Amino acid sequence: MLPKVFKIILPHLQKYVWYVARARDVATFVFPKIHLLQEKNIEIVHITEELLEAIEIARPSYSKQAVTYLACGHIGLAAMHYGKIVGMAWMFCNNSSRRVRTIYFPLDPGRAWIHALWVHPDYRGLGLGQTLIVWGARTAIQVMGNEAILETNILPSNAISLRVFEKLGFTAYGHLYLIRWAKWNFAWKIHAR
Repeated sequence: MLPKVFKIILPHLQKYVWYVARARDVATFVFPKIHLLQEKNIEIVHITEELLEAIEIARPSYSKQAVTYLACGHIGLAAMHYGKIVGMAWMFCNNSSRRVRTIYFPLDPGRAWIHALWVHPDYRGLGLGQTLIVWGARTAIQVMGNEAILETNILPSNAISLRVFEKLGFTAYGHLYLIRWAKWNFAWKIHAR
């Protein structure tokens, strides 16, 4: 029989696949569908506070999370189609010489965490997710240099995201466990052996 504390905490436990890749490998990916993005006139821009209203329109209630990310030093990337946000990704770059806590877990020096990748359903299948990840890799290189390592965490049930990141050269490195309880997040990583 489990102790009472585990019965309370276990329903809040999420398990993610932890992926890593070298930024320079991801940054050189050639898009087979780049012509589709060009034909649709989609551009990638950095998210600033000026885009919060557009974020709210694209993803109702998400602008609060975007404000939190921006306040914590995360870099946001948005795919724009005639002023409308049709895709987003966020990243946090640890350019310091020490481990830094992101919103969920500590991130080692020289690593960038790509997270919260989202593409509007009407724009899926165009390579937009790949484009945002590659832009994230290029941004990580600009911020941290050519030796930057990218990390992401994906729910095992999200087969589409798993394939997108694997196609770009990410490999499973272990698991990230996250407990969200009340207003706190507790997370830990376990390397694959």
